[in-house]
Amino acid sequence: MSYNATEVGHAIGFAVAEFVKSGALGGRRVGGRRGGGRHGGGHGGVHKRPKLCYHCGSEEHANRDCPHKGEPRPRSVGRDAQQAPAAPPVVYGYRAIWDSTIGGFAFVPSSAPAQPGPAQQHVEATERQMLDAEERAIEERMADLQGRLDEIRSRQQELDQQEQAIESETEDGRQGED
Repeated sequence: MSYNATEVGHAIGFAVAEFVKSGALGGRRVGGRRGGGRHGGGHGGVHKRPKLCYHCGSEEHANRDCPHKGEPRPRSVGRDAQQAPAAPPVVYGYRAIWDSTIGGFAFVPSSAPAQPGPAQQHVEATERQMLDAEERAIEERMADLQGRLDEIRSRQQELDQQEQAIESETEDGRQGED
Protein backbone atom coordinates (compact mmCIF):
# COMPACT_ATOMS: atom_id res chain seq x y z
CA MET A 1 0.00 0.00 0.00
CA SER A 2 1.42 3.28 -1.03
CA TYR A 3 0.50 6.70 0.33
CA ASN A 4 1.14 10.05 -1.26
CA ALA A 5 2.02 13.17 0.73
CA THR A 6 -1.44 14.70 0.37
CA GLU A 7 -3.21 11.71 1.86
CA VAL A 8 -0.74 11.56 4.78
CA GLY A 9 -1.25 15.28 5.50
CA HIS A 10 -5.02 14.90 5.53
CA ALA A 11 -4.84 11.85 7.79
CA ILE A 12 -2.61 13.65 10.34
CA GLY A 13 -4.83 16.74 10.28
CA PHE A 14 -7.95 14.62 10.85
CA ALA A 15 -6.33 12.76 13.77
CA VAL A 16 -5.28 16.01 15.47
CA ALA A 17 -8.77 17.49 15.04
CA GLU A 18 -10.38 14.39 16.59
CA PHE A 19 -7.89 14.52 19.44
CA VAL A 20 -8.76 18.17 20.20
CA LYS A 21 -12.51 17.50 19.95
CA SER A 22 -12.31 14.61 22.38
CA GLY A 23 -11.21 16.94 25.17
CA ALA A 24 -7.89 15.24 25.76
CA LEU A 25 -6.32 18.70 26.11
CA GLY A 26 -8.56 19.70 28.99
CA GLY A 27 -11.16 21.33 26.82
CA ARG A 28 -8.98 24.20 25.70
CA ARG A 29 -6.75 24.82 22.77
CA VAL A 30 -3.00 25.03 23.44
CA GLY A 31 -0.64 27.29 21.56
CA GLY A 32 -1.57 28.29 18.06
CA ARG A 33 -0.89 31.12 15.68
CA ARG A 34 -1.97 33.93 17.98
CA GLY A 35 -0.15 32.73 21.06
CA GLY A 36 -1.99 31.79 24.20
CA GLY A 37 -1.98 28.54 26.08
CA ARG A 38 0.77 27.15 28.18
CA HIS A 39 3.80 27.73 26.01
CA GLY A 40 2.53 30.17 23.42
CA GLY A 41 3.19 33.31 25.48
CA GLY A 42 0.14 35.52 26.01
CA HIS A 43 -3.50 34.75 26.43
CA GLY A 44 -4.85 35.29 22.94
CA GLY A 45 -8.11 36.92 22.07
CA VAL A 46 -9.11 40.58 22.24
CA HIS A 47 -8.75 42.27 25.59
CA LYS A 48 -11.25 45.00 26.36
CA ARG A 49 -10.27 47.73 28.72
CA PRO A 50 -12.63 48.19 31.65
CA LYS A 51 -15.21 50.86 31.05
CA LEU A 52 -13.92 54.13 32.42
CA CYS A 53 -15.38 57.59 32.51
CA TYR A 54 -13.66 59.48 29.70
CA HIS A 55 -13.86 62.71 31.69
CA CYS A 56 -12.36 61.81 35.07
CA GLY A 57 -11.15 58.22 34.56
CA SER A 58 -13.36 56.64 37.22
CA GLU A 59 -14.67 53.05 36.85
CA GLU A 60 -17.70 53.75 39.03
CA HIS A 61 -19.71 55.72 36.49
CA ALA A 62 -19.99 56.40 32.77
CA ASN A 63 -19.14 59.66 31.06
CA ARG A 64 -22.80 60.79 30.89
CA ASP A 65 -23.21 60.39 34.69
CA CYS A 66 -19.92 62.08 35.65
CA PRO A 67 -20.28 64.50 38.59
CA HIS A 68 -17.29 66.47 37.25
CA LYS A 69 -18.85 66.93 33.82
CA GLY A 70 -19.04 70.74 33.98
CA GLU A 71 -15.47 71.19 35.26
CA PRO A 72 -12.50 71.64 32.97
CA ARG A 73 -10.46 68.53 32.38
CA PRO A 74 -7.33 68.14 34.48
CA ARG A 75 -4.12 69.19 32.75
CA SER A 76 -1.56 66.61 31.98
CA VAL A 77 1.66 66.52 33.97
CA GLY A 78 3.72 67.54 30.97
CA ARG A 79 1.91 70.84 30.55
CA ASP A 80 2.45 71.85 34.17
CA ALA A 81 6.12 71.02 34.10
CA GLN A 82 8.72 73.74 33.70
CA GLN A 83 10.01 74.47 30.25
CA ALA A 84 13.11 72.63 29.24
CA PRO A 85 16.24 74.78 29.01
CA ALA A 86 17.33 75.95 25.59
CA ALA A 87 19.62 73.68 23.68
CA PRO A 88 23.27 74.30 24.51
CA PRO A 89 25.57 75.86 21.96
CA VAL A 90 27.67 73.43 19.97
CA VAL A 91 31.36 73.63 20.88
CA TYR A 92 33.61 71.38 18.82
CA GLY A 93 35.42 68.82 20.98
CA TYR A 94 33.23 69.40 24.06
CA ARG A 95 30.04 67.87 25.42
CA ALA A 96 27.43 70.03 27.11
CA ILE A 97 26.20 68.68 30.45
CA TRP A 98 23.40 70.33 32.42
CA ASP A 99 24.68 71.46 35.81
CA SER A 100 21.85 72.38 38.18
CA THR A 101 24.25 74.04 40.65
CA ILE A 102 25.08 76.76 38.14
CA GLY A 103 21.73 76.60 36.37
CA GLY A 104 23.33 76.14 32.97
CA PHE A 105 25.42 73.93 30.80
CA ALA A 106 28.96 72.92 31.69
CA PHE A 107 31.32 71.89 28.92
CA VAL A 108 33.62 68.91 29.31
CA PRO A 109 36.04 67.57 26.71
CA SER A 110 34.40 64.88 24.63
CA SER A 111 37.64 62.91 24.46
CA ALA A 112 41.21 63.16 25.58
CA PRO A 113 43.41 65.06 23.16
CA ALA A 114 45.20 62.73 20.79
CA GLN A 115 48.97 62.52 20.72
CA PRO A 116 50.41 64.35 17.73
CA GLY A 117 51.48 62.17 14.84
CA PRO A 118 55.06 61.81 13.62
CA ALA A 119 54.69 64.61 11.06
CA GLN A 120 53.37 67.00 13.71
CA GLN A 121 56.15 65.98 16.10
CA HIS A 122 58.72 66.69 13.37
CA VAL A 123 57.20 70.13 12.72
CA GLU A 124 57.19 70.92 16.45
CA ALA A 125 60.82 69.76 16.79
CA THR A 126 61.88 71.91 13.83
CA GLU A 127 60.06 74.92 15.25
CA ARG A 128 61.73 74.32 18.62
CA GLN A 129 65.16 74.16 16.97
CA MET A 130 64.49 77.40 15.08
CA LEU A 131 63.37 79.15 18.26
CA ASP A 132 66.46 77.90 20.10
CA ALA A 133 68.71 79.18 17.29
CA GLU A 134 66.95 82.57 17.37
CA GLU A 135 67.33 82.71 21.15
CA ARG A 136 71.07 81.97 20.88
CA ALA A 137 71.48 84.65 18.18
CA ILE A 138 69.66 87.19 20.37
CA GLU A 139 71.83 86.29 23.37
CA GLU A 140 75.00 86.68 21.24
CA ARG A 141 73.77 90.03 19.93
CA MET A 142 72.98 91.18 23.48
CA ALA A 143 76.48 90.16 24.61
CA ASP A 144 77.99 92.03 21.65
CA LEU A 145 75.93 95.14 22.42
CA GLN A 146 76.86 94.91 26.10
CA GLY A 147 80.58 94.76 25.10
CA ARG A 148 80.18 97.80 22.84
CA LEU A 149 78.36 99.66 25.60
CA ASP A 150 81.20 98.87 28.01
CA GLU A 151 83.73 100.18 25.39
CA ILE A 152 81.71 103.36 24.95
CA ARG A 153 81.57 103.94 28.71
CA SER A 154 85.29 103.27 29.02
CA ARG A 155 86.04 105.70 26.18
CA GLN A 156 83.73 108.27 27.79
CA GLN A 157 85.66 107.95 31.08
CA GLU A 158 88.96 108.43 29.22
CA LEU A 159 87.61 111.53 27.50
CA ASP A 160 86.32 112.90 30.80
CA GLN A 161 89.75 112.32 32.39
CA GLN A 162 91.51 114.01 29.47
CA GLU A 163 89.15 116.94 29.68
CA GLN A 164 89.77 117.29 33.42
CA ALA A 165 93.50 117.11 32.82
CA ILE A 166 93.30 119.84 30.18
CA GLU A 167 91.17 122.01 32.45
CA SER A 168 93.58 121.58 35.36
CA GLU A 169 96.56 122.45 33.13
CA THR A 170 94.86 125.59 31.85
CA GLU A 171 93.94 126.59 35.40
CA ASP A 172 97.53 126.00 36.54
CA GLY A 173 98.78 128.08 33.61
CA ARG A 174 96.44 130.94 34.43
CA GLN A 175 97.42 130.89 38.07
CA GLY A 176 101.08 131.02 37.10
CA GLU A 177 100.53 134.12 34.97
CA ASP A 178 98.91 135.97 37.78
